[in-house]
Amino acid sequence: SRFESHEGYDLIFLHLPSEIQPDRERQRITIYFRKDLLIFCCDHLDALNEILLSQAGSLDALALEQLLYTFFNKLTEDDNLSLEELDQEITSLEEAFMTSADERGEYFKRIIPLRKRLLALKLYYDQLVDIAESIEDNENSLISEKSAKHLRILTRRMERLYGMVVDLQDYLSQVREGYQEQIEIYMNKIMKLFTVIIVIFLPLSLIASWYGMNLSMPEVQSVYTYPVVILLCVAVSSFSIFYFKRHDWF
Repeated sequence: SRFESHEGYDLIFLHLPSEIQPDRERQRITIYFRKDLLIFCCDHLDALNEILLSQAGSLDALALEQLLYTFFNKLTEDDNLSLEELDQEITSLEEAFMTSADERGEYFKRIIPLRKRLLALKLYYDQLVDIAESIEDNENSLISEKSAKHLRILTRRMERLYGMVVDLQDYLSQVREGYQEQIEIYMNKIMKLFTVIIVIFLPLSLIASWYGMNLSMPEVQSVYTYPVVILLCVAVSSFSIFYFKRHDWF
């Protein structure tokens, strides 16, 4: 989206992203504006009709500059509701991965489209702000002072929408970092469990290695050696399990 000011007329090129309302396709609208003429060209007339003809009363009675204001007003008046829905979607995502340990890998697949959507919206509103400020500059004197005041209100609205998108990006980044921390905690627990298992069986491996040597050991000749070794293994394992359990290792 961009604004071009030529001698005697202005051109406004709008690319309305589907990200603001996913059930819609992307739309392109071109606006030609001079002192006595205002032309809207778009991909689909339904898109323009939905924005303009929803205005109560007859648009024919409106001045061209008021019609331009009406267009941008209708274009952005419900966007904050769509951004609030995005906020709720991110909140639901955060609650889901914080309370559920299943299908953790699926959350990244939901985060990535949200990041792309917010990036597209950030670019869109940044361009809208530039367009609104360029219209306010009024290089061709096409806008009256009264209409300029109304347009300034629209500019502030677009700036707020841009700020909301930036805040949502920060929020999603925090959610993503929180998700990664949960994954790291989960992996640390698994590594901790493996470490405990290794430490429990390490003394048993040492005993098995000791008596697995091909040497003539005096104690092996005793009839008590086998049960004593078994009791020793059980005692070492029991002590290790008791020690780790007492220190909340698992």
